[in-house]
Amino acid sequence: MIIKKNPNAKLHHDVEKLAIDYHRLYPHKNQYWQVPFGFEVLGDSSEAKKKFEDLKKELPVEQLYRYPINKNGKAWLGAFAFEPRTFMGTVILPVETDFQRLEKLVFA
Repeated sequence: MIIKKNPNAKLHHDVEKLAIDYHRLYPHKNQYWQVPFGFEVLGDSSEAKKKFEDLKKELPVEQLYRYPINKNGKAWLGAFAFEPRTFMGTVILPVETDFQRLEKLVFA
């Protein structure tokens, strides 16, 4: 849907950034969809935001659950888990419903 509005868009695997791009291109309320997962910085300090950006670089969510090691060949630091059945029912299916609705709006 991003490519439909902007054929020269650079795509990537960061869902939060893709959602920002999408919402910029499709600002109407009926074209909105909720990003099902993400990170949020609590508070407003620039130090907290800097630490958050550093953490996102160290633990890139678009890679974290797909690869057992990072680009340097080392295991990810931290404890991470993924439970597919719950994820499917509470995250993927609602997103699929949203996307089916939006596809009808955008490609109509």
